[in-house]
Amino acid sequence: LETANRSNAEARKTIAKLHSQIQEMQVSIDDEQRQRDEIREQYNMSERKCQMLTSEGDEVRAALDTAERARKAAESQLVETNERLGELSTQNSALAGHKRKLDGDLSQIQSELEEVISDHKSTEERAKKAMADTSRMAEDLRVEQENSQHAEK
Repeated sequence: LETANRSNAEARKTIAKLHSQIQEMQVSIDDEQRQRDEIREQYNMSERKCQMLTSEGDEVRAALDTAERARKAAESQLVETNERLGELSTQNSALAGHKRKLDGDLSQIQSELEEVISDHKSTEERAKKAMADTSRMAEDLRVEQENSQHAEK
């Protein structure tokens, strides 16, 4: 009986020890399950962040592509504008040269006109003088003819 009691006491100690180990293992399992759940939640959050970052990366790439197209369009427009500016500068230079030529022609025509006007005035004055001389000579002739007629009588 004593051996049976000792065996029984040892079996109870072993059971208590196993029960304690089971409880410790259960606590350890619960901790590991809680850690696993936390890690799983962190993994899910990381997965969502990764998806968001991927979406943002796609949006940034799309925005970059759009900006690149806009830059190329702006560069193309700049080239066209510079070409147009060159054309307009050439036209402007040609027109300025043509204007200078026309200004020179106009100055020449004006000086010729002034010369013609001066010649005309001079001719007009000589014509007036000639008419005055003719008138005076006609008067002198008439006076001489009258004197000659009076002398004949």
